[in-house]
Amino acid sequence: MSFRTILVPVEQHDLMSSTLETALCLAQKFDSYIEGFALRVGNPATYAMVNASGVTIPQLEHDFAENAKRTRGLFETFMQEHGVPFGAPTAALSSKWLEDAPEGDEFVGSHGRLFDVIVLGRPSLTAKGSRVGTLEAALFESGRPVLIAPPSPRLRMGTNALVAWNCSTEQARTIAFAMPILKRAARVVVLTVEGGAAVPGPTGQQLCHYLQMSGVPANPEIENCAFHRKAPVERAITIISRSCFYARRMRVQKPLFFKGPHIEFFDGFFRTVRKYTSCGPNPHH
Repeated sequence: MSFRTILVPVEQHDLMSSTLETALCLAQKFDSYIEGFALRVGNPATYAMVNASGVTIPQLEHDFAENAKRTRGLFETFMQEHGVPFGAPTAALSSKWLEDAPEGDEFVGSHGRLFDVIVLGRPSLTAKGSRVGTLEAALFESGRPVLIAPPSPRLRMGTNALVAWNCSTEQARTIAFAMPILKRAARVVVLTVEGGAAVPGPTGQQLCHYLQMSGVPANPEIENCAFHRKAPVERAITIISRSCFYARRMRVQKPLFFKGPHIEFFDGFFRTVRKYTSCGPNPHH
């Protein structure tokens, strides 16, 4: 497997340039095809308030069309400036714009099933990055890995990798998706945080043996984390600190989303990683 097809939902936010840079950096490694489309999220309340606000449906449609036009211009200008050919998928680096994409985050999840990876900006509650709803649609509906772009683009990607291993089946699937990157890495550290959220399963040492047989230069490391109610956050901070120590350029990790009282695992662990790191994780559910 390799990342030969890359999907980039394009919208107007401060991290869009970094998102495109990240997608291009990955595409250059694998001679990939990059497809972009205008991400337009429909809001039923908007239509309900149209008459009350004095804004007509044609005006609203015009605004949508103008936004799609600006978004396409952003994507095509970036590709032209970086010398990426525009057209149908080929065996070499290429790009294309998808016209008239349906509105809604649901399309990110459904259309994303056709691609090897989806690239998004770091989610934010402000206009600085992608929305959390877009990330969740990509993670939980596409069945594909998602690469979250850092706020500042990196010239290189995947030279050093850190795998946060918790022994789970979801983590095993994440590693399988990440193998094209891991095989190209100069150094791979398999980090197990004891006292964190690990489940019964193979040890980090056993995972390293498997990765080494597949040509991945993996080595194990163990860190301790006192288990209590805030363990997801402490585990995240531990992973962040070790990642910074190794000066990595990509981290392989998966968020879990549990309903009910366990929702803090996604909100605590993954939100902490997302908030305090300058390099984007490669999550997969």
